[in-house]
Formats: sequence, structure tokens, C-alpha cells
Amino acid sequence: MASFEKIGSGVRAVISRGTGKHRIKKTKVWPTMKQAKRWATEIEHAYEQQQREGVSGDFTFAELFDEYAEKVSPKKKGAHWEQLRLALFKRFPLSDVLLKDATLVDIEQFISMRLKTVKSSTVNRELNLIRHCITKAHHWCWLPRTQNPMDDLERPEDPPPRERLVAPDEIEVMCHVLDYKDDEPVHTICHEVAVAWLFAIESAMRAGEITDICTSCCSLDNAVVKIEQTKNGSKRDVPVTSRGIKLLEKLYEKPEHAVCPYSLPVDERPKRYQPKPGQAPIYHHGECKRLFHVSAGSLSSMFRKYRLRTPIQDLTFHDSRHEAITRLAKSHSPFDLARIVGHKDIKQLMTYYNKSAIDIAKAMREDESASAQLASDNKSMEAFTIDKDQLPHLITSLLTALQNSNDKAIEINL
Repeated sequence: MASFEKIGSGVRAVISRGTGKHRIKKTKVWPTMKQAKRWATEIEHAYEQQQREGVSGDFTFAELFDEYAEKVSPKKKGAHWEQLRLALFKRFPLSDVLLKDATLVDIEQFISMRLKTVKSSTVNRELNLIRHCITKAHHWCWLPRTQNPMDDLERPEDPPPRERLVAPDEIEVMCHVLDYKDDEPVHTICHEVAVAWLFAIESAMRAGEITDICTSCCSLDNAVVKIEQTKNGSKRDVPVTSRGIKLLEKLYEKPEHAVCPYSLPVDERPKRYQPKPGQAPIYHHGECKRLFHVSAGSLSSMFRKYRLRTPIQDLTFHDSRHEAITRLAKSHSPFDLARIVGHKDIKQLMTYYNKSAIDIAKAMREDESASAQLASDNKSMEAFTIDKDQLPHLITSLLTALQNSNDKAIEINL
């Protein structure tokens, strides 16, 4: 049943049905009473239609998670990890709750249990997944559209962005523990982990992008690496520093290389290299080889394993991207930087760009000093005129003065 209340900004419409934990309540403010009544009528009509059609059955969250993992997740780039996350949800009491009986309390209980083991940012990502599962339950008629246990949910606050950078001595320590030296060839997986991490610091590429580098993607002469698959789904070309090119050249010198997945027939490729529905497949020539044997998952876990053997605290492989973007920000505009690192929104760069106030102040002083020096140089230069007949004598005197003087300023007598 709908009720209406006049407030300062318009009319508040309230729809309430059921009692106890089955109670459904929706509220919305409209500028006029007419709009409020129209909205209330539409919502109640939709609810009554759902009731007449009936929900398909008494489904639990566990059944919803399974259905979502089977029908929806495979269409996504991160299908494997999402399916693992959905399987994890089934370990919690929420999975035994019927969708039609679920309340805000059930979701809040899930949140409190997860916060005991993971950060609030992780919980918020999981809540996004659960909300989309509920949206699909509405589409599948597993749950009335007017019922959503996540309405009015207060989410945990995200922690501040991670600001971990990589110190020069930490680079030396990690190279030592991975037994890597610049003047020696790459032979072991540990060497590959070290090269991948050093290359990430030079290029700001992600672990999965680095391990997918193949001979067809590299243009060493132009110092560019082409990335076929990225996190946001867009291809991009990454300019690479001279140090980064030297690291890739070391991988070219390896005696053996892995097969490039894009050189295989589509049906023989690993799942993550197969095209999505409606997407044209990517093909590389048959002789194309991957430069890295190590996979993205193994890369991060091996880096963590060897880091634990050192005194270094709280350092992950992905911190290399943060370090690289901070370095690149010193010499590139925000637009060039966004193109290099693959961000479609420049605001995303603020998560990684960590130039300290001291560094900014130092740059400001250098700019002020350069401006003052330029003004001083301009002031000291005085214009003068000479006759055309004196020009050869002036040039001869200038050349003689330059040859005989090491001073920054010279004196010429006409």
C-alpha cells in the first residue's frame, strides 16, 4: 500500500508490503504529487504482476551463485576468478537463505564475517558481484523485482589508495634473492620473475600483460610493445625505455621459448585466449613465440614467495606499476601517461601518481630559478647596429675570441 507525504523538496512516496522479515519497503521523492502517484501505481502494478506470475520456485543464494557462475561468468574476461569467488560465497550462511526470505540483516551478517579476514575494498567488490547476481535473479523471475535485500545497505568505507613505491635498495635485494644479474643470461624461472618485475618498473605494464608478450608483439627497433589483451579490453601500444628494451633482448637470447597461444587454432587455445562471442579472433604467425614461460598467476606468487625470504615488508609485484607511473609522471603529460598505462579516465592516475610535496616544491624552485636566469640573460643582452663594412671584421673578431677564450663571456672591440 502506498502513502504520500509532502516535504520541502516535493512529495515522498512510500510503498510498504508484508510484515516482519518479509516486509518490502520502497521510498522515493518526486517534485509533484502526480508524479509520485504515477510511480507508486507502476511499482504496485509490477509487484502484483510478479505475484500473479509467481516466482519460479524457492531458490537459495547458493543456487543463484551456481546459476550465475554457469550462465553469466563465462562471458567475462575474469571468468575463472569470479567463479572461484562465487564458490567461496557458498561457505557462508547467506548461501542457505531463500532469496524470497532474504533481508538486509543477512547481507550485513555476510559483511561482518568477511571483514574479519579481508579488507573493506575486497568486501565492496564482492557486494558488487552479489548485487548483480540479485539483478539476474529478477530477470530469471527467481525474485520479485520489487524485492532486493541490498536496498538501503550501508557499505563499509574503502581504505585509502595504496601508496607503496619501490626503493632502489629493494630492487637490489630482490634481484639478489632471485639470483639475477644484468650481465648474465636468463636461464631459470627465477630469472624470468626478476626480468618481468624490472620490466614492469620500466613500462608500467601489468603482470598478465607482461607474461603475454610474444615476438609478434615486440618492435624493438621502434621501442614499442603491442598488448593484445588488457584489463579494460582495449588494445594499446606501450613505448618502452632503453632499459626495458635491453631486458626484452635478454629474453630473445634464451635457447627455448614457449608457444604463443595466438599462433594456435582457436579451439586449441587456453580459454582466456579464445575470442568472446561476436569478437574476431587474434592470429599470430606460426613461428611466433612467447618470451616468458612463467604465467601471470605464478609470477605474482613466486615474487611473493621470494620476497618473504628478504627483510622487505609489504611489497607486491603490482607495486612495480605504481613505481613506474610515478617515475613516468615526472616527464610526461597526464594525457600521454594515460595512453601509456591504459587508463581511459585520467582521474585513475591519482591512485598511482605519488609525487611528494617536497618533490613538487623542488620543481617549483627550479622553475623559478630558470625563469630568473632567463630574465637576467635577456637583460644583459643589448642591441647594437653596425655598418655593413664592419661585418667581416666582427665575424673575424668573434671567431678569434672564441678560439682564445675559455670564459662564458667574451669581449669584442670593434
